Amino acid sequence: GARPTGSRATDDQRNVFMGAFLEADELKRVDRLRPIAEQLGYSMAQLALAWCLRRRNVASVIVGITKVAQLEDNTKASGLRMPAEVEAKIDEIFAAPAL
Repeated sequence: GARPTGSRATDDQRNVFMGAFLEADELKRVDRLRPIAEQLGYSMAQLALAWCLRRRNVASVIVGITKVAQLEDNTKASGLRMPAEVEAKIDEIFAAPAL
């Protein structure tokens, strides 16, 4: 998994809090989400936010944006439906040891 060009992940000053999430093993896990997002017709951000919003132990989700388009994309996540089997697959991807 590569860091998206132009994202905070490529800026060493802005990604200081992302640390372990940017390691190659974690990025490989993220890459396994791409086909799931595509199959549902969701952006990667929408998939991540929709999954977070459906977690019983999550009271709210805070998003960080740098562009209006990101805000518009992110807000769509609140109304997205996530089948139980998709949620289970995502849980499985992040519960298993990294590849």
